[in-house]
Amino acid sequence: MSDKVQQVKDQRGLFERVVSYIPAYHGYKEKEVRRETDRLVRATAASFLGKALDEYRKPLASLALPDSDRDAADSLLARLDTVREKTARALAGYSGLFDSVKIKEDKLDRLVELDSTLVESSKALYESCRAVSSKPTLEGFRIGSASVRESLEKVEEALDGRDALLRSP
Repeated sequence: MSDKVQQVKDQRGLFERVVSYIPAYHGYKEKEVRRETDRLVRATAASFLGKALDEYRKPLASLALPDSDRDAADSLLARLDTVREKTARALAGYSGLFDSVKIKEDKLDRLVELDSTLVESSKALYESCRAVSSKPTLEGFRIGSASVRESLEKVEEALDGRDALLRSP
């Protein structure tokens, strides 16, 4: 079981701990804890991505960029926004009672680990965007944008890995 799932379990109230000893309820609650952890982690990642987007926009208002740089920045902004939306609306680690594809506990545990990677890479992307925002020069913007692109690729890889896991049989 992942550390994040254990953290959520440790924060349960007395009632939840008592009813977790009921055999049928225990398995159900374990899955629910994993699903809730998955949702919270995705929301955290999406929040970092939203902040990254805001930070990257800041220097664009004050810098006089050549058209080629402006086009590259606009393209990167669009990609950032797309990744943020994709993260916020990513497939949930949930399968309902009548869903044809069931998500088992081991897969949910791997999903939480991938989501943890997603949060870490989203936070790194945010830090890259903050660095761009703190150096409002043309050269600083160009160098920072390259770092933002690299960080964004890592977030996209984490999202793709997550998506592949959920779509695999």
